[in-house]
Amino acid sequence: MSDAPDSGLANTPVRPSLLAPHRSPMPIPRPIAPMAIPSRDRPAAEDAVSTHPAAPAVDLADLGDALLAADIARLATGYDVPAEMPLLSVLVTSATALGSLIRVGLGAVRSEPPVLWGAIVATPGARKSDMTALPKMLLEAATVAERERWRQDHEAAQRDKSRIELEWRIYQAEQRKALIRDLPDPRPPARSPDSVVVPIRPGIVIQDSSVEDMTEMLAGSPRGVLALADEAATLLGQGRQMRSRLLQSTGGSALRVGRISRESRELQSLAVSILTGTQPDKITGLVGRQDDGLAGRFFWVWIDEERDALIARTALSLDGLIELVGRLRAMGRVEDVTTIPIEEAGLDRLERAMRDWSEAGRRAGGLVRSWYAKAGGHCGRLALVLEAIAAARDGDALPRSVSLARIEAAIALVDRLFAPGMIRVARHVAQDPGEQIRENLVRHLMASGTQRFRARELRRSRTGLFGSPAAFEDVLKELESEDVLSRADRQPGAQGRSPGDYVVNRAKLAAALAG
Repeated sequence: MSDAPDSGLANTPVRPSLLAPHRSPMPIPRPIAPMAIPSRDRPAAEDAVSTHPAAPAVDLADLGDALLAADIARLATGYDVPAEMPLLSVLVTSATALGSLIRVGLGAVRSEPPVLWGAIVATPGARKSDMTALPKMLLEAATVAERERWRQDHEAAQRDKSRIELEWRIYQAEQRKALIRDLPDPRPPARSPDSVVVPIRPGIVIQDSSVEDMTEMLAGSPRGVLALADEAATLLGQGRQMRSRLLQSTGGSALRVGRISRESRELQSLAVSILTGTQPDKITGLVGRQDDGLAGRFFWVWIDEERDALIARTALSLDGLIELVGRLRAMGRVEDVTTIPIEEAGLDRLERAMRDWSEAGRRAGGLVRSWYAKAGGHCGRLALVLEAIAAARDGDALPRSVSLARIEAAIALVDRLFAPGMIRVARHVAQDPGEQIRENLVRHLMASGTQRFRARELRRSRTGLFGSPAAFEDVLKELESEDVLSRADRQPGAQGRSPGDYVVNRAKLAAALAG
């Protein structure tokens, strides 16, 4: 590694903008996101976890889109996070902008809307909240014109309705007067107040809302919405009604919602994308041990890397991504459901991948099998979003088909990023507390490069990872019996050392994780 610090944007090669110049119908505010400049080297992990499917980092070259890869890398550097995190955030944002009226055709019968659920699993301090804030900035900046049009239409409709209501009040007064004076009935107004349709306020981003609020926003947003939550428990922990409504929301189908206290709503498209984050210790409580399909709907990104805290020094402009999201939004502005077919070669490739996933699911069973059963649909949705992103650079016209190259890119993301993340989640749910503590300890030792540690201090500094003192002590004894750890007071020349000090046999760490 070079001794010179990374200077952020100053060292970034000058390249063409992500998009060709595009004039927005309304002025778009330009949010500025932080750019963190690394100021010191981080210790590299000494041992690669070759035995675990979640170990390899995503290769942005797999996207098959150099400009998109460059923007993801720029966001990763700017926010000082692994590239998997902004990649998931941008994919979910782009899918929401495209909208649920655009579908990808998986053969002659089946179609899937670009409704994506993304979840980042990482320890506290991993900047998950930055990744859930990014879509809000991009989508709200790109939909300024839509909100302004709604405001104008809403004000005009309200004025029209108020005028008609006044005409009816005058008519009713004249009618009473005619009745008293035995005069002919006056002529009623030509229109009733109910004939005026006041547009429901549209929305695209939901944050920590109730089922009622979500229903109201969906009624005004026929192309779907995005639910954001820094912590998944705030969204998924609202009870059975919210959970069941969300489980219905990935298909984009029409739904009539009857309500006791408020008027019923006709939802043209029940489509809710999700981007959220959580911690490993909360996974079991969120997913549950019985498979209701919720875990299988998520793209899981599991982050093990611990990074130093860095403070932003340079601004990171999001203009290019705002333009991209704006064009995707315009691209999906259609009157009815529009299906984009997959090229025949792409269908053949996807069919082969689905056979492989089916076999992998049968071998794994449980939550993993459920996720792999949905992997074909996941892949089609991803490929549609990637194709739309590529098409958006040339304008706001929909692509005619989804190419083989986008199918290959989507399969690579499923195989190398999202399926390993789901496997980690399933393993975590299936583990007992002792197994989780063991895995957390071994991964921490591998990532930190620790040669020697004091057990009590380590457990206190990582309370969320290592549980109770008794459970942690049992794990230490187990690893000591496997010669992964050795008590420092039993080493040659160890006079005066504490029995709670341990020496790490780093050559056996990877084997301890696999075992």
